[in-house]
Amino acid sequence: MENPNYISALEITNSCLRLAVGFLTKDGIPALICYREVPLPSGVVSNWAILDEAALVTALQNFHDIEDAESGLHITPQNFCLVLPPRGFLIYQIQEGTKLVSGTTVGSVDVTNCLSLIRQTSLPEPKSTIVDIVPDYFVTGNARYAYPPLGQEGTQLAIYAKLHTLPEETLRTFRSVVEKAGFRVYRTAVAPYCASELIATMHGYPETYLLLDFGADFTSLSAVGERSVIRSRFFAKGSMNLTRQIAEELGLSLSEANWLKERYGYDLAEHHYSMPLVGPNGASLSKKIMQQQLNEVIKRYFDEQYNPNLIPAIDEVGTKREAPFRQCPILLSGGGAELRGIGALLEPVLQKRALYGVLPSVLGARTPKATNVLGMIAAEGKHKTSESDIYRGVSTLSRESASGKGGK
Repeated sequence: MENPNYISALEITNSCLRLAVGFLTKDGIPALICYREVPLPSGVVSNWAILDEAALVTALQNFHDIEDAESGLHITPQNFCLVLPPRGFLIYQIQEGTKLVSGTTVGSVDVTNCLSLIRQTSLPEPKSTIVDIVPDYFVTGNARYAYPPLGQEGTQLAIYAKLHTLPEETLRTFRSVVEKAGFRVYRTAVAPYCASELIATMHGYPETYLLLDFGADFTSLSAVGERSVIRSRFFAKGSMNLTRQIAEELGLSLSEANWLKERYGYDLAEHHYSMPLVGPNGASLSKKIMQQQLNEVIKRYFDEQYNPNLIPAIDEVGTKREAPFRQCPILLSGGGAELRGIGALLEPVLQKRALYGVLPSVLGARTPKATNVLGMIAAEGKHKTSESDIYRGVSTLSRESASGKGGK
């Protein structure tokens, strides 16, 4: 059976399924029980839309029984905390308050009443729904609290929170396919928020930054202020687009192009002898390819395709906004973060910003690809270790949302 102390975090991407099972330590750091990736065939998920539901259900069923005889691992997950893609991700600030039921001290029913009021308001954006309610702080008796102030004296309780919303269709389809595979969706949260929760547990990272999630077919850029996601934007360019361009321009198969991208990347090191690049296990490629040729294709992709999309995203999310975001660093996550030479390729558009890679220090998943699922463990674990998990993320299918007080 599933250990109730474990958190099973699932992410469905265009290229694969990612599952991390773990818990939050007393120090607030995610600890991993297991990490799995299941590749998805082309055409199952595309542009964050589910195209082949049956194939995706079959792939998800790989997670019903996870066993590793060598380590003695045997897990049968039943509930998933589901990481959702940030396409159409909008954030609203809201405040709601209520008189205490008891009249003198805060109880769990008072927090529930505040959340019920939040859920009854209407979103400015049509056909969108709440996927998570993230409290900034609670107020009672003229004092602020990071967690529900259960037992504290007062006459009223107020919650200041951010509402994370997505298009209804996104929540409905992603939740539905997980349930059809035989699992329960225990919580939902959007990928940039999950990443920010992981980064908050990592020493040496700033509290205010732009988060650049360089995925396979999409990139999202989010402004994170004092560890809270403020806004987010995405564009349809990623590392698989680069793979396709390498394959097309150099006349290679997609598998060969992907190997060259991941193994060699953009390498400007000078060598005394220039040798043709080789495939896996030293095998010859179908064509003779030199590092300089690969460099030229990769640089052309960034100069002509990727960076022209990133520049306006930085301007919109950071440069033209509040002062703290105009010069804050950029933190890079996602599979594209592993591309050799990525710093040099992005340098022309950084606008003098520092660039840092997000490398999780969690044993068993030391890869930027695992950032979002590890972040979900951090987010959900924080709820489990607080006095109450009564403000757990919302995963409703109804037209719920926020009044948008404070604007988008």
